[in-house]
Amino acid sequence: MPKSILNSKDKVFYARFLRGLFDTDGCLSFQKKNYSKFRLKKNFYPVISIATVSERLIEDIKEMLNYLQIKHFSHGYQPNTKRKDYPYKDNYRHAIYVNGIERLKKWMEVIGTRNPSKLSRYLIWQKFGFCPANLTYQQRKSILKGELDINSLGL
Repeated sequence: MPKSILNSKDKVFYARFLRGLFDTDGCLSFQKKNYSKFRLKKNFYPVISIATVSERLIEDIKEMLNYLQIKHFSHGYQPNTKRKDYPYKDNYRHAIYVNGIERLKKWMEVIGTRNPSKLSRYLIWQKFGFCPANLTYQQRKSILKGELDINSLGL
């Protein structure tokens, strides 16, 4: 990451940089959790993630998130792939995660997203309290327009 970005200590600039990175290389998913108070079989628990081979980039992202007061955690891992043609199987990965309902709300308030696919996941979760996995963007659009009943999908 250019030092001019990192050294700016400008919250708006950080948020715009992180939004662009998230929109292109990040992931928003919703997982099932089996907490005693929830006992839901639906994908309601939000997880924002960004993974890269660059440990330095993850460290810089952590610094920005700390400055923006968005709680997160990170770790490194070796990709587990059985594809012989996978070009990066020997590269160690580094990932950063922002998990949980309150943290997702803070992310969307401070950083947001302009990626229609990620935004549709968020809007479904916001409206229904969960967002099923493996829906196409078109299905999510139809659900949001009221053309497709989310409960009719058998998920």
